[in-house]
Amino acid sequence: MEFSLLGPLRVVADGAVLQVRPGGQRTVLATLLLRANSVVLVDELIERVWDGAPPAKAKAALQVQVVRLRSALGSASPIETVPGGYRIVVEPGELDVERFDSLIRDADRTADAGVRARCLTDALALWRGPALVDVPGESLRRDFVPALAESRLQALEQRIDAELSLGRHAALIAELRVLTGEHPLRERFWAQLMIALYRSEQQAEALETYRTVRRLLTDVLAVEPGPELRRLEREVLEGVTELSQAPAVRLVDSWEPQYQLPREASGVVGRDLVVDELAERLSGDSVPVVAIHGGAGVGKSTLAVRIAHRVRESFPDGQWFVRLDGAQRGGRDAADVLGELLLASGVAGTAIPRGASARSAALRARLAGRRVLLVLDDAAGAAQVEDLIPGTEGSAVLVTSRQDLRPLAVRHGSHGLQLPVLTADAGTALLTAVLGAERVAADAVAVAELVELCARLPLALRIAGANLSLHPERSIAGYVDELRAGDRLSRLQVAGDDAVRAAFDLSYRGLDPAAARTFRLLGTIPGPDFTAESAAVLLGTTYAEAERLLEVLAATSLIQHYLPGRYQFHDLLRLYAAEQARATEGPAVASAAVRGLVEYQIARVDHAAGLLYPVVRRLPRSYGDVPPFADHAAALAWLDDERAGLVAAAQQVTEPVELTWHIADALRGYFAARRHNDDWERLARAGLAAAEEAGTVDVQAVQHLSLGVLHSYRAEFQLAESHYQQAIALRRSVGKDQDNGPVFNNLAVLYTSQARYAEAIEAFQHGGALDLASGAAVSRATKLSNLATVMFYTGDLTGAVQQLREAQAVRGSTGTPHTTFTLGQCLHRLGDAVGAAVELAQSLQLAREIGEDLSVAYALYGLAELSCDLDELDQAAKYAADALQLAREIRSPAAQIDCSNVTGVVQRRRGAHLQAVALHSHALELARTSGELRAGVIAQIGLAAALYDSGQLAPATMHATAAFETAHRYGLRLAEATSLALLSRLQLVAGDEAAATLSARKAVDLQQATGYRPPAWEAAWLHV
Repeated sequence: MEFSLLGPLRVVADGAVLQVRPGGQRTVLATLLLRANSVVLVDELIERVWDGAPPAKAKAALQVQVVRLRSALGSASPIETVPGGYRIVVEPGELDVERFDSLIRDADRTADAGVRARCLTDALALWRGPALVDVPGESLRRDFVPALAESRLQALEQRIDAELSLGRHAALIAELRVLTGEHPLRERFWAQLMIALYRSEQQAEALETYRTVRRLLTDVLAVEPGPELRRLEREVLEGVTELSQAPAVRLVDSWEPQYQLPREASGVVGRDLVVDELAERLSGDSVPVVAIHGGAGVGKSTLAVRIAHRVRESFPDGQWFVRLDGAQRGGRDAADVLGELLLASGVAGTAIPRGASARSAALRARLAGRRVLLVLDDAAGAAQVEDLIPGTEGSAVLVTSRQDLRPLAVRHGSHGLQLPVLTADAGTALLTAVLGAERVAADAVAVAELVELCARLPLALRIAGANLSLHPERSIAGYVDELRAGDRLSRLQVAGDDAVRAAFDLSYRGLDPAAARTFRLLGTIPGPDFTAESAAVLLGTTYAEAERLLEVLAATSLIQHYLPGRYQFHDLLRLYAAEQARATEGPAVASAAVRGLVEYQIARVDHAAGLLYPVVRRLPRSYGDVPPFADHAAALAWLDDERAGLVAAAQQVTEPVELTWHIADALRGYFAARRHNDDWERLARAGLAAAEEAGTVDVQAVQHLSLGVLHSYRAEFQLAESHYQQAIALRRSVGKDQDNGPVFNNLAVLYTSQARYAEAIEAFQHGGALDLASGAAVSRATKLSNLATVMFYTGDLTGAVQQLREAQAVRGSTGTPHTTFTLGQCLHRLGDAVGAAVELAQSLQLAREIGEDLSVAYALYGLAELSCDLDELDQAAKYAADALQLAREIRSPAAQIDCSNVTGVVQRRRGAHLQAVALHSHALELARTSGELRAGVIAQIGLAAALYDSGQLAPATMHATAAFETAHRYGLRLAEATSLALLSRLQLVAGDEAAATLSARKAVDLQQATGYRPPAWEAAWLHV
């Protein structure tokens, strides 16, 4: 028996093709074959067959499908029933996917280019069309088809590489021109075309090819070509005799270099040779890993920052700085750090995988082909950084730790350095830089003794120097006498180093009472840093006084002013300060001060959330008045700056217990908007545990709601629905079902994401009724607006307009940016261009007034659509470009998909077919990875139209058909009408007039049923 998935599903037995009926049977067979010889659980098969919307008796219905499938396969059916599921037994060579993989492995094992080309050609010949092309099941296509398609494209690239090495460049040019048209964002094909042209003595054509792809990448993705294409351009310009074989090129995506290094400290002495040596190692072409270890206070972090600044030009794609907090509680979790790095790299929060291993692989993919320096400061040990080392060529890692990091040399070939204390001369030079040469020379003997008393440690010497600098009347010899006489073996031993402790003691005792109290209490603040604002609250003083006290402490080097407006401790000084607080203030006073600060910060978060996320309901609380934010940007910046401290506070400040859940609740809207998913989950679970311990049902429901939204964003729909149902049940258990309106709203949004539109509408309506009964006008208006969105998707345009008008009436205003945007979209489809323009302009104005960038992007998107349909193509292009740029800046996958689609339509109508294909291809790929089903359908329609306009009828028909099938299955009637209109034109061009007429009639019927008035360019497709 032979099974084929690489194209239409096919089963051959004894030379005869077996008929497997369309629908569930094909989905079951394909799912089993993709996991051949392994058990597939019943639950997974149900998910695949019904895409998350199973019938009431799904297991029984599945059994029926399996029975019919076995019958279709005959008496020798290889499907086995096993506990919990089914398994299909496939022998070697029976499945085309397995044969394809085997041939690829054969190609990889040979060094003979001819053999390699033949293996790859045979592998590619197994493909009879797109994989699973006639198998229904959106989740099946989402989870398996992209990987299969990518494997085919990689095999195609490798086959062309092999043929280029065999001197067949001239024969490849025509094929590569087709491939660059079909896959315009795949840089490898463009690189291979440049090589083929150059080797065919078409140097000018090769350079023009580079200019074409550069324009394409900058227009579509706002990125420059990758390093391989840039190298090829340079070699073609220089007329290099023999271009080397082009290696694999990374997929192009958006990238914004980030330079996160702290300020470079002044007065670093005695380290020049070390800096030179390590900078040279980091700047090499390999994958350098440099590990610096040494004792506390020896200057590891200062040295790492200086080296990183020195090599900045060698890492044009960014320099990332991460504090691993190895000296505190074993350090940060690697998965959390990787999530932070992926966010910094531009990965949307929704796309970040879970678990350290998956995130490490994702980071390697992001860094492939780039030069990034990763500074990992204060590692707990080699184990903490294993998953953080990307191992990608071009990037480098610089690690600091108190522990010996030699284990990294085994796996990563790291270069290790134990940083010693300063030499006596270097210690003297450091003091000279602080105190001046004249003062040091006047008391040289005392200076030498001071260097030794400070154990030649930079940290201790800086503190001593800062003390002396603040007191020019004080003699160095007198300071040495005090240092020698001090209690160098008092209670607290800082990492066993008496010299550091002695320097701390003297500096601390030299502070005036106010500064000393400030120092002590600052040591109790949760989080990595602090500001004058937080210090003022902690101390109960004015901002100006707090700022003055912080500058006093910074001048003595007891704290560091490491970023504008922000201060931090060296970890040893934090421990020392906290110990002094416990000894002097007492635990109760210190805890009360920190509690007051946390309550103030919660109030500030509430004020920021009220500005930024007014529709998010929060638990009732009152922690006093706080200063207002100047605008939305200031509120968001404050939240970004204080996030780490707030997260730390929720985990460390556990008395009173309600602080934990109030922090989690206050930050809910912010976490959702900024996609800080790991912090979100950590705090929501902590808040839930605290609420369960206290028995507060309302709070438990809120935390379940929060976790439901989080899992929904992660596309973990079953978990999300479970949390929503628990929230509903909890409130009902205490007679507060009227408060469940927001839960039903989010449940409906979840159903919308799964294209379960009927259930979504029911949930929206039920939640709206609850809000009406409870008088929650804002929440009810939100539901009406969201319900209208579903109606818009499913083609109930008139009903959507009614819901939106009612939402505006409930709010007593023109509405929100979302309401007016959706109303503009509906009026546009109903043919009211003037009304649409008014609403979309209003949406743009409202969004800009409140600084809501996502809504700004969508308003511009709507205006681009409208202008395009009115043939105002230049204005449409401007709106579309601005929308796409903003969507990229805010890193919203959904907005990037939608804005890429509208930009593609505009480009196609202007005749830029290659750009249009690229834009829609990119949008389709993003839609598949992020699960945006509706936007993916729009992308396929746009791609089909662009391919048709560029003369590629077969792939255009394939995409148009796929778009129609998905739109029809999920009730996306507007998209269904458009896809049918396009199909009618494609069928007519192919000579099938009967099919074209039928498709056109169905499209017109849908237009009449929904009230949709297509633009003139779409209506022209219906001229059959």
